[in-house]
This record gives sequence, structure tokens and C-alpha cells, in this order.
Amino acid sequence: MTVPEFDDLYEKVKNKIGDSLLESLNKRDRQRALGGGGVYKNDVRNRLLMTIIWLRIYATYEVLGFLFDLHKSNVYRNMQPILEILEEELADEISWPDKEKRQKMRLAQFMKEFSDVVAIVDATEQPTQRPKDNDEQEEHYSGKKKQHTLKKQIIVTPKGEIIHVSKTEPGSKSDKKIFDESDPGDMEEDDAFMGDKGYQGIQRDHYAILPDKKPKGKELEPEKKARNKRISKVRLVVEHTFGKVKNYQAVSQKFRHPRDKHDAIFGVVAGLVNRQIRSRIEQNTVGSIV
Repeated sequence: MTVPEFDDLYEKVKNKIGDSLLESLNKRDRQRALGGGGVYKNDVRNRLLMTIIWLRIYATYEVLGFLFDLHKSNVYRNMQPILEILEEELADEISWPDKEKRQKMRLAQFMKEFSDVVAIVDATEQPTQRPKDNDEQEEHYSGKKKQHTLKKQIIVTPKGEIIHVSKTEPGSKSDKKIFDESDPGDMEEDDAFMGDKGYQGIQRDHYAILPDKKPKGKELEPEKKARNKRISKVRLVVEHTFGKVKNYQAVSQKFRHPRDKHDAIFGVVAGLVNRQIRSRIEQNTVGSIV
């Protein structure tokens, strides 16, 4: 995140954070007037910076306490209201484009062979601590990753903007099942999804462009291999977006926090990534016009 991008985010949320603090203070049965009692050592801007650093490098509370001159027990108390505001304010960053924008996106990005594709879907897994409950342990064990994981599915546009995020699922759940249960969005009849081989079967209910699977005991025909390669090149868009998401170590390293917090944290990161992608698309557009 560049300094101007951070400043833009700060301007978006600073008043909301101040209002949230005032509302919280007014809810209490106060014995002293507002302004009495303890105050935050860091101002709103620095607490927002601390939250972004935590998302970006997933530092321990001890490290953040050292950087921002706080006892480790106070770090989460400083960040929690910021995270709640970010979750609320960044939710509108993740949405399907309108029909006019969708049509322009299709024409600009995929031209001939894949001109119907408006959404590219993929899933990723994040390591998590081994659950203590045996049933949960089995459910969260990913045979693919050979460890306990949390699974997230995202849908992106051909420009890489995230337009849908599934809820967090245990690592054992298949990509197709997550897709089937996630209500991926309102598609037009002639709009197509694109996915990898893990999404075989979604074409029964959706218009989908998927790679061909190798027949059992046989080789794939050369023309189908070539088509699969072309699909893989198009699908790189979603891999690049996942790369930007995983720059935020809070959704990349082994997840140390309660699993029911994962949806909110991933949602904040997805919103931050979308702001960055859109900001840089606009800068490139302006630059090309100039």
C-alpha cells in the first residue's frame, strides 16, 4: 500500500472511527463526564496504521506493542474497533459490476474465444491450528495440503477485481461443493464462469468454461491440451489476485486466531486489495490518456 493509498483509506474511515468511539462511550453507565478516564495513547491515524501492519505482516501483539509503545494486552483493544469499521466500510468494495460495465469488460478482455467469460473462480487454503475436537480436526484436514486448513473461494473479473467471497470453509470441502453452496452471484444467461478442473460439474447448473479432463487410461487429444493451456493463461488473472491477497500475512500464514474471525479478516483484506487494484487501473487509464 502506497502512502497516498493509505491516506485515501484514512480519509474514508477516520470520521466513522471517531463516531464509533463516541457512540461506545455514550452507551456506558458513566460516572464521569466524557473526557474523563483513560485515552488511547495513539491517535486514529496510528491505530489504523497498526491495524494495516497487523494484516500485512501478521505480527504478534508483542511486536506491535513494541512498535506502537503499548502493552501487548492493549493491542487488540486498539485494533478491534478499527477492524469493525474496515469490515463495514470495505464491504461495498466487493460487488458485481452492473450490466453496462460487464459488457465493456467482456469485449475488452476476452475478444474471441472466451468472450462470454465475465467471472473467474478459484479457491485457496490457509493453514490453521489443529482443532482440539476430533470431528473438527478431521473436517479441517486437507488431503491436498496434508495439514489443517481454512478454505476460501473468490470470484474475480477479467481485470482481477474481487466480486464475490465465499464464507470460510474447512479444508476438506471440495471446490465444487463450496461453489454450489455459496450463491456466487446474479449472472446473465449469456455470462460464463471460468474455473479449473476442481469445478467440473458446475456446468450442469451454470454456463461455464472449464478445462477438459484427461480420460481414464487415455491421453488428452492435442487440440484439447492446447485449449486447456489457453484457459490456464486466462485463469492467471485470479492467481495474480490471490497473490495480492496473500501479501497480507494475516490470511497467508498459519491462522492463530479463533476460526470464527476468519471471514471478517479475509473480507477486510479483499476490500483493501480491490481498492488497490481499482486505484492502479485508474492511474494507468489517466496515464494513457495523458
